[in-house]
Amino acid sequence: MIWILHPLGYYGLTAVGLILCLYLFISVKKENAQLRHRLEAEKKRSEDIYGEFRQALGNLQHSLRDHERFEEALTPITPSPGVSINLTRRSQALRMYRRGDSPEQIGAALQMPRNEVELLLKVQKALAEHPG
Repeated sequence: MIWILHPLGYYGLTAVGLILCLYLFISVKKENAQLRHRLEAEKKRSEDIYGEFRQALGNLQHSLRDHERFEEALTPITPSPGVSINLTRRSQALRMYRRGDSPEQIGAALQMPRNEVELLLKVQKALAEHPG
């Protein structure tokens, strides 16, 4: 109990407490720096993977466009004689139009004249505007 009353004991305990606090502070800062470094490395890696993904997606889109152009070139534009539009071709034409294909592309793909496709689209638009 005498050492508690001695002023050097108070100073010694205070010094030990401060040293422990300083040690904890430095170790937390060091761990924080390591985590920040790891996070930056993960971010860089994610950005690299994202860039590779965008490039691959661009290549696929370019290949798809080339393939569609090649397919259009192989598809005959003039319809075969005696072919009339049926419900399946009508629904295919409407689906292609909603997808964003032009009447020329739809006609080429379904072997229909362009003016027939345009008429079909006008009739569908009129039906949609005035149902019943």
